[in-house]
Amino acid sequence: RNYKKPEGVRTHKKFRNSWEPVFIYCRKGFDRDITQSNHGLGNDLTDNDHHDDASYPTMARNDDNFQQHKCQKPVSAMRWLIHGLTLPGEKVVDLFCGSGTTGIAAIQLGRIFHGIETSKESRSLAEARLAAFGKEERPSNGRVRKPSPSSVTQGNCTDLIPMLDDRSINLCLCSPPYADQRNGHYEGVSEAQYPEFTLRWMSPLWEKLADDGSILIVIRPDLKHGVIGDYVLRTRL
Repeated sequence: RNYKKPEGVRTHKKFRNSWEPVFIYCRKGFDRDITQSNHGLGNDLTDNDHHDDASYPTMARNDDNFQQHKCQKPVSAMRWLIHGLTLPGEKVVDLFCGSGTTGIAAIQLGRIFHGIETSKESRSLAEARLAAFGKEERPSNGRVRKPSPSSVTQGNCTDLIPMLDDRSINLCLCSPPYADQRNGHYEGVSEAQYPEFTLRWMSPLWEKLADDGSILIVIRPDLKHGVIGDYVLRTRL
């Protein structure tokens, strides 16, 4: 599955990627139906295999897509993914929480959310955004469920994953730092080390997934001379 960024007007010297792939990992025997149909919760929840024209965060917006973090994702894309793989009341986890976009989407859709973020500043930002925009929507039947508890913990996810309850996570939706990027904001990961880096956090997470739980990784394809970066292909496998 993937989501497509709005094309808009090109304002950079180079063409930019207009889509980002999403890798999905599930337990053997996973048989949960993946569906997005729910017109009562907005037009961003569809049955398409891709999410068109995600409203990308910018400084010009005054809603939940007001850009406050360099790595911020569009809320509508996270809603589309969460709605497709979880039910209201289930737990969504983001191990690289950043500005808390996954949490906003999860809470809006009535899910329980727990985020992990290594940066103190980003954790504070995530908590502020959850408070401002993480409000559950009123379903089409008019009933409002009791708000789900949510939290963001500061720390390294490899240290904190073992503290999570076994078989408690219905969906882990995250976008880890891309290889050799954002080194000034997060500790850098080289292309050569990226698959091993992914295994370090994914291996302990596996026992924390519910029987029908899944992991979604949003990762931008690193294109060089028109070819997807080898580290992306090796991470996917």
